[in-house]
Amino acid sequence: ADKILVEEMVENTRLSEQDSHATRLLAKDDLNFLAAFDKNGVSTQWTAEDLAQYKEDNIPALTIDHLSQFPNQVKNELRQMRMSIDILPVDNGADPLTADVLQGIILAIEQASHASVAHETAQEFAVNGGFGFSRVLTKYTYDNPQNEHEFNAQHIEIKRVRNPFTVFGDPACDEPDGSDWEFCTIIDTMRDTFYRRQYGESSLASGTADWGALSTSWPAGWLTDKSVRVAEYFYSKHKNVKSVLLSDHSVVKQSLLDDNMKEYGFSGLPPGVTVVGNGRMNDTRTLHWIKSNGKEILDRRDWPGKYIPVIPIYGVES
Repeated sequence: ADKILVEEMVENTRLSEQDSHATRLLAKDDLNFLAAFDKNGVSTQWTAEDLAQYKEDNIPALTIDHLSQFPNQVKNELRQMRMSIDILPVDNGADPLTADVLQGIILAIEQASHASVAHETAQEFAVNGGFGFSRVLTKYTYDNPQNEHEFNAQHIEIKRVRNPFTVFGDPACDEPDGSDWEFCTIIDTMRDTFYRRQYGESSLASGTADWGALSTSWPAGWLTDKSVRVAEYFYSKHKNVKSVLLSDHSVVKQSLLDDNMKEYGFSGLPPGVTVVGNGRMNDTRTLHWIKSNGKEILDRRDWPGKYIPVIPIYGVES
């Protein structure tokens, strides 16, 4: 089962890379042109051929930044808006006081995790290159727990995605916020020394020291002689669950009635309460997370939520 899951991760990541390849190339071109100069001080607004020709002709290749003022205007407007999460009690079953408490909790999470940095980073990439991301994490609160409460205590953080080119979402999605993603991969390319130190018990770290010899048996692009891709992979599972309406207007799962019938010989319903109609099928969705090097699973857990905790922000969509 683990082998099939890892193969699914690799294939879905490949399909997402393939689908977004052209968009990512254009985004990199936009970011390079907007930067004006690379880390070596060479202009990124002229091609290498142009620069060589100008040098041969002894003509200066001027690079004057007239472009950055326009995206900066948009980004400054977005910063003034101060993107944040709001809780709105919208139906007659909602409690405004509960909404206020939840709003206070979320505000504390945003302040403690410096969520404004995550939002601004995603917005900046969306303006400059067309797409950016932020993400939600859960972390253990205590590094050295002393009791059961501290051992289990976790907290939520909203963090930036420093490099949006490491995120590969579901290409079949339609929603602009990624709420209908069925999978998402976040890739980190790790040096061999760091990988061996962090995942020393894995088969890759404890096996042969010559990773170059192993690369042919690894998925393409995942392993070199000095580095390996380590991917976080969020994925969903779906299960159809039948619910039935009772004559007292309550709703129960059909499986509960079936279990009662098998164990006790009756459905367990109160006297006079009956099932109304044939019921309906509900799609039950669960989310899961693994960390993998493309061949083996390094870590895994279930994700407690309805949505994959990676939030895209898009610029212009064509």
